[in-house]
Amino acid sequence: MRCHHPQPRSQLSPKVLLFLFVLSLSTKSSTATATAAEVPSTIKIGNRQIPIFSSTSSLPVDSHNRLSSHWYLAPRICVAMAIEAAESVEWHEDLMPLGIASDELAEQLFGLTSYCPSMACLEKGTLQPMVTDWNKIYDKSESSTSTASKWFENKCTMMEVGWVSYMPQESLALESVYPNNVTVLVDTLKQREQNTVWRNAKLGHRFELRDTNENGEGVIATYRVEHNSFFVIGDSRTFLPTPLSPENISNRVEQTLQTEWNRSRNIHRTFSKTGFLKFRLPNHIFASMQAFYHNNRHESNFYREEWHPDSVHINWWEAEASMVVMPWKLKQYWQRELLPFVEEIASVGGAAELEDTAIYGMRKYTKGSRLLMHVDREATHAASLIVNVYQQDVLEPWNLEILDYDDRLHRVQMEPGDAVYYESARCLHSRTTPFRGGTYVNLFTHYRPRGDPEWYQEYVGPELERVVNSTVISEETATDEFMAGGDALFEYWKRTGREDRKGEDEL
Repeated sequence: MRCHHPQPRSQLSPKVLLFLFVLSLSTKSSTATATAAEVPSTIKIGNRQIPIFSSTSSLPVDSHNRLSSHWYLAPRICVAMAIEAAESVEWHEDLMPLGIASDELAEQLFGLTSYCPSMACLEKGTLQPMVTDWNKIYDKSESSTSTASKWFENKCTMMEVGWVSYMPQESLALESVYPNNVTVLVDTLKQREQNTVWRNAKLGHRFELRDTNENGEGVIATYRVEHNSFFVIGDSRTFLPTPLSPENISNRVEQTLQTEWNRSRNIHRTFSKTGFLKFRLPNHIFASMQAFYHNNRHESNFYREEWHPDSVHINWWEAEASMVVMPWKLKQYWQRELLPFVEEIASVGGAAELEDTAIYGMRKYTKGSRLLMHVDREATHAASLIVNVYQQDVLEPWNLEILDYDDRLHRVQMEPGDAVYYESARCLHSRTTPFRGGTYVNLFTHYRPRGDPEWYQEYVGPELERVVNSTVISEETATDEFMAGGDALFEYWKRTGREDRKGEDEL
């Protein structure tokens, strides 16, 4: 919670000053006549009936206990200035209505002493208890209405929207729709994930996808920007390759596991005591991730991940694994916020400063999914995180399986909001046991020592050797199994695949 000292009032327009005077009179009058009365649920300002929210529990939510819309909030004394700031730019109140934050909610958002302009934008899809952890707040003193307007426009109304096409047409025209239905071509959307298109757009803006080919269908889809979004048009399953035969799959798995084992032996540098560590995400990061997933949780937001016919790292031929691609700015924000946690863990091995190299997901696994034991790319995946974003209808924990530096198998259970640090180019990891559940959603983010793409070729010095040799085994996650080569990994894959999956019929 932030506490603010009183500040000189900003430069306010005559209209705002008049409103503040009238509001102060009405407040004194209502207090004098009904001191014990509850805060009214709404207040009328001009032609607006503005709701008043005294706590997070008073904010409207959907059936999942998440904000059912964006909200633009201000304390009572700043409402007129908030209106003036928003009305000077494009503002779709049906998508981001105005509300007054009072009492506990105002204190949580703006501190004990509010001064104008104080405003907050709450994101649709945020879990109600986390509203005060994840939001966008403007509370700078001595700021003009024009500065507040720019903040509102850039931070509250600007969204990122992405599209991927799996339509039969090789290309579609993406058109921006302006007032009076004027359309402007802004991009060409070609087939497949490598041709994904992203645009920055204001909340409420409209787009059309048009088939401009000869004898084309014209407009085939329309979109209104309601939040950060990713859209899939067409059926991605029609682009899946023909899978290998069962016998060839088994042979390919055996070859792949041997290759992965050999790759893991080529990494000489380590950064932590065991190679992995589970921790809980801070609320503001987790709330942001979950809001994006919740707003893009529908089938129309996912496409089947594209795999080479010979790839067996995920059993894509028998269990659906799909992706909703994350917006660029959100990805950068999450990576930046997570970096200090990764650096702190990796500092044991002397990695004082890291740089982000990749972030991937969100990947949705479904019933029967399996992830083969493997390591990640050497140059970019020195220190990594797995984040569990969401689970649904899980019958038993779908553990992350990971080998420590002594090749001892650990099973790490994760809940939504958990993150696992792991040295993904060194420590073999998998989810070999078939998933018994409905939905399991993860994202992955990766780092390496700053400016050192060949970090993995370095040999550990005496100090690091002591860290490696004094491996700390977690009793919570450790098993009695040690893996000794690709053959052991293959036997483990066969054995877990044959395990009794009693209860799957309940799904």
